[in-house]
Amino acid sequence: MFRKGKGEVQGVSLYFEDGTSVKNNWDGAEKRKKIIDKLKGREVITDVWGGYSDSIWFANVYLK
Repeated sequence: MFRKGKGEVQGVSLYFEDGTSVKNNWDGAEKRKKIIDKLKGREVITDVWGGYSDSIWFANVYLK
């Protein structure tokens, strides 16, 4: 992933069965990926903070 003003950064993208996807390139991508890997195949909910679009970005992932 690329972040404006930062160049290439690590990030996590989530792809859902309905064809949608969201991404996160904030600090802590490795830790976040390890947690999310345990949720593969499970039904989840994501949220976002600030003025970011929830159709593009996520901040947290929760089991539904």
